[in-house]
Amino acid sequence: MNTKIQASSLLAAALLVVGTVGFASCDDDNGGGGTLPSASDMYGNYVGTVRTVEVTHNEKTESSEGGTSEGAEVSVKVDRDTIYFDAFPVKDIIVSLYGEEEAPAIIEMLGDIKYSVGYTPALSEAQDSVSFRMAPEPLKATVSVPSESPDAEPAVLNIESQISAEDVGDYELETSNLKFTLTVMQISVKDEEGADVSIPNFEPMSMEFSMAKAQ
Repeated sequence: MNTKIQASSLLAAALLVVGTVGFASCDDDNGGGGTLPSASDMYGNYVGTVRTVEVTHNEKTESSEGGTSEGAEVSVKVDRDTIYFDAFPVKDIIVSLYGEEEAPAIIEMLGDIKYSVGYTPALSEAQDSVSFRMAPEPLKATVSVPSESPDAEPAVLNIESQISAEDVGDYELETSNLKFTLTVMQISVKDEEGADVSIPNFEPMSMEFSMAKAQ
């Protein structure tokens, strides 16, 4: 009888040891019990800057009109598959088209332009960053331009910018820094009837975003 009890006790102790080692092993694989990194770590609100450079003959040159080394302030929100702008930074685009003097009035008429970009994320093998490919749609805006004649109705212009994203974006888990580039390839302006409105020659512009997750 005592032999059976001792055998049962030894078996129970052995199972306890095996179970403890198993749990410890799982904890070690999970970095000490923390949450495993995932693409969802990228979700959140971001603030930072955008630097605009002109793209000419496959080369990038800093915009002399509006782009600066410091860049303009910008903010975005990121969820599971979309990057949202409450106010897309159009200043450098408008300045490149109409110059420093006329741009402020046009920017004021445009107001804040909402824009969103879809993306597909992928966690790196080292699990220290998330790369993502973007699929931008055209950026569209409508502006009413007052007529020089007080009796005439304002002219309604529909502006459409073709945007591409050839480069892969990057989110670094350790720093919570987000970086991506959008390129404005072409701009068209049409009136209410769909007729093309002449605009100055436009050179493609690369918009380089460098942002940090807001606390």
